[in-house]
Amino acid sequence: MRARLAVSDARHCLLAVLSLPDLEVCQQARLPFRPGRLACGEHTLYCADASEGMIYALDRDSLRTQSAFAAGPEIESLALCGEGKRLLALCGGADSVQALDARAGRLLGVAAAGLRPCALALDARTDRAAVAGGASGEAMILDAATLSTRLRLAPGGAVCGVCFFAGVLMALCAAGEYETGSVVGEVDASGRWKPWIALPGQPGTLATCDGGLLVGHLGWLSMLEAPNGRLRWQTRVHGLPTHILPLGRAAGFADGLDGLVGLVDLRRGTVLRRIRVEEPAGLACI
Repeated sequence: MRARLAVSDARHCLLAVLSLPDLEVCQQARLPFRPGRLACGEHTLYCADASEGMIYALDRDSLRTQSAFAAGPEIESLALCGEGKRLLALCGGADSVQALDARAGRLLGVAAAGLRPCALALDARTDRAAVAGGASGEAMILDAATLSTRLRLAPGGAVCGVCFFAGVLMALCAAGEYETGSVVGEVDASGRWKPWIALPGQPGTLATCDGGLLVGHLGWLSMLEAPNGRLRWQTRVHGLPTHILPLGRAAGFADGLDGLVGLVDLRRGTVLRRIRVEEPAGLACI
């Protein structure tokens, strides 16, 4: 079966599965909760409740609920690690990362993660997790298995997004005292912050895509070359991209401000398709 895109709409309590690349609805389910962040395993689609500290395990084919388990409040990100056996939940309302048994929902560990942390990324090759510490102004690297802290630093400004590129931690930070802008940079081998480029507008998110970094910031999607940080292309969007999901030669993105989900060509920066989703709260490839 070809890859499909799962999208949660928290406003209408809907979970939709869209075909790629045309973004046509091929399946949807109305849920008894406000669906939020998503993570997909081999047979299970994990969906966080956008209002309560709960995670639901859904059958990825039928979208029926198989089980539910408690987690911390305001889940900002979900990610599977340990060959799909552990589920990491970034809980913004509890300022922490929680590790859960992906099958039984049992709590395996908790680690402090800044102040209102807002993003989580995995480096599967090294079993590391990066956390954007939000208002604390910190970026952190944790051991994904034990949740012990490997690195903690303060780039300056609120840290809004993190990802790994070739094993290097990248971060997206807010900048500016009177007018908010965005700064993208890396943490070098000695653990020091190295800014790459300043971009206009409020920061949204970033992800490693097609050998570079795709950055969402207010009004724009910007593709950066790596490792030099040069701008490859910029494309106007209506609002603020809050989620980016690599999909081969394209990337899915959710515009949380304007209520859109779209698909952008990574080589040319052309937005291939947009559809209306009132409150897109999560994306996953299934």
